[in-house]
Amino acid sequence: MSSKIPALCVLIVCLASLSLGADAVKPSEGEVVKMEPYVVKAKSLAQAGFGFKATFRHHLIWAGIKELTIVIVEPRSAAKKAGLEVGEKIIQIRDVKVEGLGIGELKREFEKPSANGMIPLTIRVKDSDATRVVELQFSEPSAQMPKE
Repeated sequence: MSSKIPALCVLIVCLASLSLGADAVKPSEGEVVKMEPYVVKAKSLAQAGFGFKATFRHHLIWAGIKELTIVIVEPRSAAKKAGLEVGEKIIQIRDVKVEGLGIGELKREFEKPSANGMIPLTIRVKDSDATRVVELQFSEPSAQMPKE
């Protein structure tokens, strides 16, 4: 009889978990589900677990940024957990498009304080026109941009 008690407990737990999942609301086919953006928490941009390079319009720095391409994503970092991948493009910081910004303007966008402490980045998925949002949250606001 004593060996039947653990088996009975396991059966009860399994049935309880199945009944809890039965009431879950699932989206219908074709329905768009809005997901919350993933938050990359770090002390600074230099410690956020990813790096990017700027490509300039007409290959001239003074002509403004053409695009920001993610060139490194550290393994086991918050950036990796957010799904950032090498080759993806940062196309917008907050509500400002990256294309056409100068280096100083780019730096100011990363350093500008925000009401909720988050800096939303719009990311263009690699080899696609699809976009998603990843939010940066820095614990050291004065050290957001890496020093050159």
